[in-house]
Amino acid sequence: MSKRIYISPSNQSGNVYATGNTNEKEQCHKIARACVDYLEKAGFNVKCTYNDDMYERVRESNKFGADMHIAIHTNATSKHNVTGGTQILLYSINGEREKAGKAVLDALSPLTPGKRAERIIAKPDFYECNSTSALAVYCECEFHDTKEGSDFIINNTAAI
Repeated sequence: MSKRIYISPSNQSGNVYATGNTNEKEQCHKIARACVDYLEKAGFNVKCTYNDDMYERVRESNKFGADMHIAIHTNATSKHNVTGGTQILLYSINGEREKAGKAVLDALSPLTPGKRAERIIAKPDFYECNSTSALAVYCECEFHDTKEGSDFIINNTAAI
């Protein structure tokens, strides 16, 4: 039986990108569709619903019996001293969680233009990290509030 993966794209339409007249929700939904296509071709059983209710998406993931729950987001900072990069958020950094988070980070971070922020962070207070039955990987693909990061996300959906 193939592994079940639930893809949970961001619903944050208010997070406007630095370029492209777009937002986090629009771009993360594009990335989610590309992930679903890729993972299904690789033989995984994948589910993704594009509703705006994070709590409902977590319920759907749990009902689906997902082995892995992947939240797809893009990042921003109020400090504006971050040069971009990928961040992976996990409930805790150990065992299978760390292995899964590191696999996503190792695959994505070489593609992204930013390097400084690339890291795995424990976020046990994040709902999608603490409320899924599945192992949850919350992926902040790249920073969307920089021109370089925004352009990268918009132009590299399939690669992400």
